[in-house]
Amino acid sequence: MPRVYLTLEQELFKRIEEDANKNNITINLLMQNIFERIYMSGLNYSDIVEKIGLDTVGFDYTAALNELIKETNERDDGEFTLVMLDSFSKLCISTVEKGYLQPSTLRAKLGKLYNSVVKKDQNKAEQDKVLPGVERARDDNGDLKFISRTAVYVKNSIKQKENELQE
Repeated sequence: MPRVYLTLEQELFKRIEEDANKNNITINLLMQNIFERIYMSGLNYSDIVEKIGLDTVGFDYTAALNELIKETNERDDGEFTLVMLDSFSKLCISTVEKGYLQPSTLRAKLGKLYNSVVKKDQNKAEQDKVLPGVERARDDNGDLKFISRTAVYVKNSIKQKENELQE
C-alpha cells in the first residue's frame, strides 16, 4: 500500500488530533476516511474549493505554483531564485495578512513543489516540459547551487531551442 508523507502546521495538526480523539480513532484513519469520502465519491480539489470556498480550504498551492510557472516562462534567461519572482515574494506577505501560514512554511512548501516540477521535467521530451529550459543551477564543481540555503535555478532558452531542433 502506498504511503504519503505529510507535514502540517502545528495548529492544523492539533485540530485533526482533537477530531480523531473525539471519534476514538487514529489520525491516520481519520484522514484516510476523509480522503476516501472526497475522492472515492468522485470529487476533486476544484470541487472542494467550489463547495466550501477557497478561504475556508486555506492557501491555494495549485494557483500559486501555476503563477510561479507562468512568471518563470516569461522571464529572461539566466540564474534566479524563487524570491526573485514577484508572485513568490508577494504571496509570502499576503498570506500572513490573511492568516493562512507562516511565511517560512509557505516558502518551503512552494519551493518543494516548484523543485519537483523541475525534476519531473528532466525525464520529459522538450515539448512536454512544464518549465522548458529551466533546471537547477550547478556550481563549478557540478554540485547543486544554493544562495543562503536557497535553491538556484537557471533558465536557458537557447539550450532548450537546440534540444527541440535535435528532436
